[in-house]
Amino acid sequence: MILLNLLAAAPPSSAAASNPFFEQLRAARAELARANLTAAKAGFEAADSVAYGLPSAIWGLAQIAARQGDAEGALRHLESYSAMGLARSVERDTSFTWLKGDPRLAPIASRLLANAEPRASATIVVRLNDAG
Repeated sequence: MILLNLLAAAPPSSAAASNPFFEQLRAARAELARANLTAAKAGFEAADSVAYGLPSAIWGLAQIAARQGDAEGALRHLESYSAMGLARSVERDTSFTWLKGDPRLAPIASRLLANAEPRASATIVVRLNDAG
């Protein structure tokens, strides 16, 4: 009976309140969309410091580095994103257009696309005789 009362109770008002972490991430994305790269970078770095390796923060930091002309930073963040096994098209993101001539981008871009491909491999470790 107590359990039913708990289940029927409305969630506390704090449960409906926004989460500061996600609000900060949303704000960083909004600043990036407004081309306020300094504020966006601070927001993504703050989010990444809480949830180290957060994919959306890593991609956002790669975009910011590219837009700031920082090839090393952009490639480093793209490499990190790729190493997570995530897929994304660098070709479709105009932030990286100027990097297309950099030979270091091609292998990273290929890995990002390859991450979308299914991987299946199996090794037979034991063969059982058919009882039939």
